[in-house]
Formats: sequence, structure tokens, C-alpha cells
Amino acid sequence: MEISWDAPAAFSSAEILGYAVHYTAHVTPTDIDRWPSVSTGPVTSVRIGQLEPQTVYAAAVRARSADNRFGAFSDIAVDNHVGMLMTTSPAVFCLQ
Repeated sequence: MEISWDAPAAFSSAEILGYAVHYTAHVTPTDIDRWPSVSTGPVTSVRIGQLEPQTVYAAAVRARSADNRFGAFSDIAVDNHVGMLMTTSPAVFCLQ
């Protein structure tokens, strides 16, 4: 699964050291911190492998700033198996 997003407007790109991308096949919005996650550098895409085929996944992203604090999670986006993600977040996601 490939996930891409836009950097949050609240940060300048120089302030972002990376992102935490949380994902799950079980959408439980109150437990996002418990979802599996991958960390990235200051890039706006990541490929997550070894997922179950024919399974709908949800994802949320948050930025990590230069002082090592995390921003708020994006809205949860859900993979619809058509290479698109449904979300109302200002961050734009694309799963493929």
C-alpha cells in the first residue's frame, strides 16, 4: 500500500523532521496511537508492505517537528480499493 499526503500548512517544511503513518484494518478512531505505524523522514509518501490482500485499511498521518513533538493526527482516511482514499482532511491522501 502506498500512501502519500500534503505537508500540513501549520508547519514550514524546514520544521518537519518526519511523519508517523498509522494504519489498521480495524477502524477504531479512539485507538489511533495503538495502530501499527511506520516513521518517515521529511518526505510525503511511504510504502507499507506485508498487508492482507482484499482488506480495507484506514490510515492517519501526523508530522514530527524539529523539537521532536508530534502534531495532531490527520482525519482518518479509508482505502476503497480503487487507488483512492476517502477523507475530509486538509491533508490529501492517496493509497495505491
